[in-house]
Amino acid sequence: RYRPAWVETFHHGLGGCLHKGKRCSEANPHKEHRPEALVAQGQGRKFVDRSCDSVRWISEEAQAELAARILERDAPKEPPKPKTLGEVAQEYLEFKKGKGKRSIRQDEQILGKLKARLGADLPIPEITAQRIAQYDRQRVTEKSRLGRTITPSTVNRELAILRHLLRLAEEWGYIEKVPKIRLAKEPEGRLRFLEEDEITRLLTAAAASKNRYLAAIVIIALHTGMRKGEILGLAWERVDFSRGVILLEHTKSGRRREIPMNRAVDAALAALPGAKAEGLVFRKANGAAWG
Repeated sequence: RYRPAWVETFHHGLGGCLHKGKRCSEANPHKEHRPEALVAQGQGRKFVDRSCDSVRWISEEAQAELAARILERDAPKEPPKPKTLGEVAQEYLEFKKGKGKRSIRQDEQILGKLKARLGADLPIPEITAQRIAQYDRQRVTEKSRLGRTITPSTVNRELAILRHLLRLAEEWGYIEKVPKIRLAKEPEGRLRFLEEDEITRLLTAAAASKNRYLAAIVIIALHTGMRKGEILGLAWERVDFSRGVILLEHTKSGRRREIPMNRAVDAALAALPGAKAEGLVFRKANGAAWG
């Protein structure tokens, strides 16, 4: 007939038990019958040993220990200490560096401003929509280092970084929900093209500059439409004179693209001093990049 394992194993009681041929008593119990073993196996109840029809009890010490452990297990645990803005900002920067974000220095500056005004020790769950709105109102009344009023576009860049940080904090389980963040409407940028005489004056001034690279930089910008960062970060490995193209690996859109070179761009690059096999096209005397 079926008998539970605890009935077979624990035969403590009035007459003791025979276990593997040796008699067991409460004064000198078998290893399997000691209180800690009983607690580990959860034997905290009365049972009947049908082999000798006598009532058996688990030791009082084991029952007390078991009860204490059950209380400890079921006791409510203290919630983990919430992350602070400073801690999450550091994790955000490390995450973005790992993703290869190019504007990480700008993010560091913006996060420095956010920590200075909101508080680096501020718990992330306490960054509410009201706090963010208050930050917005305060920032537009401040002055820059040049004495100019902070523009809505500047505040928008800061709030955009904060919003992205909070979205990551939600994904990482630090907050339950991202608070609402309103970005101010920005005026459309001015669209203007240089006149022919303005281009001539610009090229003349660039050629007269003491900077040996300025003329080539201006020519490339005028004839290709490349961004400042793309030009200053251009490497000779990405200049293909045989095909007449410039290959851009890292663009703002994240896509590779080829820029055709006309005669003016080809001549400007070919006229630059030094070897043209590898390294940055525009660099300082120590090899560091400009800008």
